[in-house]
Amino acid sequence: MTMPPMESIKPMSDAAMRRACFEGLLSRAGGEPMTKGAKYTKIVEWSDEDNCFIGICPQLMYGGSYGDDATKVFIELCGMVEEAIETLEEAGKPLPQPLTLHALGSVLQRSA
Repeated sequence: MTMPPMESIKPMSDAAMRRACFEGLLSRAGGEPMTKGAKYTKIVEWSDEDNCFIGICPQLMYGGSYGDDATKVFIELCGMVEEAIETLEEAGKPLPQPLTLHALGSVLQRSA
C-alpha cells in the first residue's frame, strides 16, 4: 500500500475537522451514512517520550497528529484521515480494507 505524502494532505479548518469527526462518530446511531474515514481504526495514546498525545491511523498514513489534548488530537486525526482518503481517491488509488481493532492488533503483533 502506498501512503500519500504528508505534504499532499491539505490542512482543514477546526470546524471542518470537528464536523468530519462528529459525522463519522454519530452516523451509526443516527442511521445516516458514515464517512469513509469512520471505518478505520484510530489510536490516540500518551507518549512519555514526546510528552504529548499521539494520534495515528496505521492503515492509512504514516505519522498523524499530536498535542496536549487527547480530544483535539482525535478530532485533528479524523480530519487527516478524511483528507488521506480524498487524496488516494483523487489519485485513483484503492483504499486499504478497514480492519477491526482485533485484526489490526494481530497485524501489529506479527510485525513487531
